[in-house]
Amino acid sequence: MVLRIYKQAPKTGDVFLRSKAMKNLIILMMTVMSLPAAAFSFWPGGAAPCNTTLQACIDGSPDGEYIEIRTSNTINEDIFANKPVSLVAGNGYKPVFSAGNDVFIYANGAYTVRVKGLTLLDGYIEVVGVGASHNIYVTHNNVTRLNANLGAIRAYSTSNDDINYDVSFNEVYIDYISSPTSDFGGISVYKTVNTGQMTGRIYGNKVTAVGIESRGIMLDERVGGGIDMNIIGNEVYGATQGGVHVLSQHNNSDIHVKIGSNAFYRYGTFYFPSGVHIEALDGAIEAEIVNNSMIESRYGVDIIEVPGAMVDAYVYNNLVAYGGTGFYFPAAATVTHDYNLVYDVTSNTGYTPGPNALSVNPQIVGLQNARLRPGSPAIDSAASLALLALGSSPFVDADGGIRMKKKGSGAALLDIGAYESGDVFYTHVNNNISSSHISSLDHPDLNGDSGADEIHITSNYSFQGAFGPYNNDNEGIYYTGGKWRIFNEGLIDIADKAAFNVVKFGATTNTFEHEVTAAGNNYTTINNSGLDGASLRILQVTQHYTGTYNDHPPGVWYGFGKWHISNFDLVNIPNGANYNVYYQEPSKSAWEHVASAANITANWTVLDNPIINDVPCAQVHVTQSASQGVFNAHPIGVWYSGGHWNIYNQDLATMPVDAAFHVVVSPEQVAACSDIIFKDGFD
Repeated sequence: MVLRIYKQAPKTGDVFLRSKAMKNLIILMMTVMSLPAAAFSFWPGGAAPCNTTLQACIDGSPDGEYIEIRTSNTINEDIFANKPVSLVAGNGYKPVFSAGNDVFIYANGAYTVRVKGLTLLDGYIEVVGVGASHNIYVTHNNVTRLNANLGAIRAYSTSNDDINYDVSFNEVYIDYISSPTSDFGGISVYKTVNTGQMTGRIYGNKVTAVGIESRGIMLDERVGGGIDMNIIGNEVYGATQGGVHVLSQHNNSDIHVKIGSNAFYRYGTFYFPSGVHIEALDGAIEAEIVNNSMIESRYGVDIIEVPGAMVDAYVYNNLVAYGGTGFYFPAAATVTHDYNLVYDVTSNTGYTPGPNALSVNPQIVGLQNARLRPGSPAIDSAASLALLALGSSPFVDADGGIRMKKKGSGAALLDIGAYESGDVFYTHVNNNISSSHISSLDHPDLNGDSGADEIHITSNYSFQGAFGPYNNDNEGIYYTGGKWRIFNEGLIDIADKAAFNVVKFGATTNTFEHEVTAAGNNYTTINNSGLDGASLRILQVTQHYTGTYNDHPPGVWYGFGKWHISNFDLVNIPNGANYNVYYQEPSKSAWEHVASAANITANWTVLDNPIINDVPCAQVHVTQSASQGVFNAHPIGVWYSGGHWNIYNQDLATMPVDAAFHVVVSPEQVAACSDIIFKDGFD
């Protein structure tokens, strides 16, 4: 195949005006969508009352205020907000509260409250929901709590109305005192009045809980009322009294909990985890326990039901290995179970394996890495329909990736345990001796697969610690002769040793090709039921040549209920241009990054995610987004420096403030390239 490119005629003034008008329309729409609903102020350096201390800023602000903290310096204040206010780290800032200082918010009234991006060196975050129905978000915080007698992140409801909580993407380390005065978790969600409901999710957190009385995540209904909570995609280390502990203590208690895709591990040499504890001292607990991994656990799933209480549990697709008691199911409890893999445990109580259960070596990578090796009997062996028991929970695994992936050329099926196999990540290095704008990929999972709409690429400037070369062109891919090729749309030669991150996503229901069938616009609208009306999806888009060139930087934006692909230089997209598209819900490994004055240097913007920080071998995939109304009209790539990955403009153009990017990484790939395999002596 010979690739040729035919340049478009220069834009007419009329076309330019249409492009400019469309850009202005999109910018206006994005601006309206991104405006905070409540009043907004910032600290430090804001107008009074936010021109002295943070506490003074809070005290002088009205109810519902959104306070953005624009500093990465240490804050020596103990915060008590006796009103509903939001405390959110400014984009690119990492505010740190010194040891001994806490953040408490009394969230009364019908206001949305957010606590986001804070670091507490030895303290706690507590948000109490009171009064009318509203939403509370506690996300992206890093909290250490030492000599603890209470939780590190505490979400309490004292409201008679329904309050929704989202506790997501936090990192918690909690060291318990030997005899705490009450049961609590590193993340604690408590209902303390007998009417109204707590709803929401605990999603994508990493919790380390140390001590003989330690618990990771805890739901506790003390005096009745209802809790309906999804606990999805968390990783818990230690927590000897329960990685997830669900406790019902009142005859009017009614708890419904979905526990899915969580992984439980030992911490250190002593603190063995204790998977999922369901404890009904009174009232009723209904639990769906699906696709979790419990490694070296004292208990995999432990159910306690005292006379007069009721437990109804659905236990499917769990992996329990190398521990004490696998399953403890009392005769009085109602437990439906099958498709679990239980291996090398000391005992089980009340558990008779179902007809599709397994008791063979799961062939996990290691005791601190429960991902499945190739050939594991747990691969494709789960009951796929069991995922429906998790309801509206994000269908992601403990790595934050899509569940149900195809492996090779097979159908998309579900694995047993917390992690789903099937994605292929690798880095391709161009070794063309002769100059060419084409570089051939050679990988057994790609070769011969002409219909692969799940392949995406991102230029990597710093593969294996090297710097360069740049690839200042708009890249695409195409298939010929049994192999996939990377090419530059502008016919610029790809330099020797230029590197590209390559991924072949296994999630077939979330990957597709999109072809432009009508020219005349600088954007094309995607019609997909999984994307329509879903403004928060994370997308990856790669140009896939099938006969039409498009030498322009692509990106995505959302508006009018649909996702759109645009040329970010606002030149019209030609008829026949074709794209590979992948999408998923936001997770700890799939997020939007927005460039700001605090994270921009020259032509790059700094990423900050604990999965890839200090990991020079991580493979980062990026697609541009116009969510903030900015079109960064330049080819982009990624590079690593100073402990962080960065997104940069290939042509060295200054990175604009509010340029936005959808980012996807693989914790599985990070674990593999970081050589954590066998570090625990497991083989």
